[in-house]
Amino acid sequence: MKRLALLIFCAVLLLSSCSGKPAEIVRDFSVKADVAYNQRNYKCLINSGGHSLVSVRLMAPDSLKGLCFSYRDGKTEITRGGLKISADGVYQPQGSMPQTVYNILSALGREGGCEYSGSYNDLAAFKGSSDSGAFTVYTDYSSGNISRIELDDGSMTAVFD
Repeated sequence: MKRLALLIFCAVLLLSSCSGKPAEIVRDFSVKADVAYNQRNYKCLINSGGHSLVSVRLMAPDSLKGLCFSYRDGKTEITRGGLKISADGVYQPQGSMPQTVYNILSALGREGGCEYSGSYNDLAAFKGSSDSGAFTVYTDYSSGNISRIELDDGSMTAVFD
């Protein structure tokens, strides 16, 4: 009888540990990232204050170093050195790497913007859809920190440091 009780206890413990959900995706962060976008490579600093504020500052290649795209409430501000350009949604470059990063991070903040789809190499995978297309976000299972973002069509991969 004791063995049966111990066996049942172990089975319940094992099943309960397997059904745990991953931590929520951390949406407020500042991180360096290596981004491959449409066969070009970039290094950038990505800051996210949730779905309404995102900035992408390019650190490489050298020809784009210092260029910063900031997105807030449907408006874009592009700065480099002392030059600043502001635009509303109509004039935003939809096919750019910074806009794609913004679209994905914005989708994460929307209700139903992504759903947990399973674990992959000790990371939690979340699938979603944005104005830039279907994407997968990989996070640390226990902390929720984003590790990698990919567009499902293969046109962009961002690896976070």
